[in-house]
Amino acid sequence: MRIVNLIWGFSLGAGIDKCYLTYADLASVDRDIIIKNVCINVQSRNSHIEPLKKIGVTFIDIKSPLDFSWMWKLKECIDGFKADILFTHGFNGAIVAMMEKYFKGMNAQVVLTYHGAYHAPTKAKKIIEPIYNRMSHFIYKHIAKVTICVAEYSRQYLLKKGVPDNRLVTVHNGIKDIDVYNKNPVRMNPDMINILTASRIDKVKGLYDMLDAIEILHKRGVKFHYYMVGEGPELNKLKMICQQKGLDQ
Repeated sequence: MRIVNLIWGFSLGAGIDKCYLTYADLASVDRDIIIKNVCINVQSRNSHIEPLKKIGVTFIDIKSPLDFSWMWKLKECIDGFKADILFTHGFNGAIVAMMEKYFKGMNAQVVLTYHGAYHAPTKAKKIIEPIYNRMSHFIYKHIAKVTICVAEYSRQYLLKKGVPDNRLVTVHNGIKDIDVYNKNPVRMNPDMINILTASRIDKVKGLYDMLDAIEILHKRGVKFHYYMVGEGPELNKLKMICQQKGLDQ
């Protein structure tokens, strides 16, 4: 089986990106799989693509999200590789698969991963939120051979949206490099209130608001430990804010 494992863009620390990297290693656990890892790289976003370079990902570079030259380049990549399956991730991946099917006549079967509904990161993009989600539901119903949901809650949500049960499966996200976590465990203090967030370290996750809340607790004399687990582009800024708020300890 020949699989093109595709991601649109790459954000350090994002769950979709972690999922992509995990599946990029599919051939190591199934000898019948030949996999080609591909990234549509939006150059205007200056994405952190070093992890992809390390594993030999093929890049389809485009200047901006409005540069549709990727459609021809991806079709050539899929045909040249003789792919049986186009495997994509998240709502962007679903839309890419739909466009390849309808506009470029792609023959490969489509398998998707579903990580939850699209939530607009800014007020300006709020208008496209329902459009993205309805379009995604259509793709899961009519185009995808199978959609892999990363949580049972997500599978149940798509079932309510009319996606057939035989096109949905739940496969929880795993931890690929378990030794990293064994060497650096988070040890919580049993004598304290322990607060933990685990996410991409990005504005959309509300971590700036979280630090404001933590500051209030600190000023009220509440004894607690707060653990921020993850990585992402806002990490250094949040560390600086911790210093400014006197939360280093």
